[in-house]
Amino acid sequence: MKACANCGAENPDDASICQTCRSRAFLNARRNAVEDALKRIKTAWIAGIISASMTLIASLLPLFGISMAGFNLSGILLNIVGALLTGALAFGIYRKSRICAAGLFGYFLFWKIIFLLKYGLIFSGMWVGLIFLFCFVQGVRGTFEWHSLEREQLNKSL
Repeated sequence: MKACANCGAENPDDASICQTCRSRAFLNARRNAVEDALKRIKTAWIAGIISASMTLIASLLPLFGISMAGFNLSGILLNIVGALLTGALAFGIYRKSRICAAGLFGYFLFWKIIFLLKYGLIFSGMWVGLIFLFCFVQGVRGTFEWHSLEREQLNKSL
């Protein structure tokens, strides 16, 4: 169905003019929904790459004598593996994987809770973490919406 940009009425996909107001301006609801889903997916995979990069950099800083909360020489291997996992999950989101989107959200949330329990509330880090969580929620929403729209399109073509 096509939505009229002028009055908002639903029209058949093959309509050339609105059946209600006779306008020729149509909004393709499916196209807009797909674009929104793809924007959410892009937000999440970019946030995943940024998070992986930040983790990798913070993991390597102890090698140069710079220490940050949660990042020290004893945990360098675990932190590097975590950065690689985050990057791999971000790539999965780029490929529109619902499992990777949910996995990255859960993985990030899990480690934020562990960090909070170990180091307490650090306000500067809290805001950055909330921004990443928001982005990862967008990825979950986007991948599920995208797959739903694709399944809907497949059902229409059958």
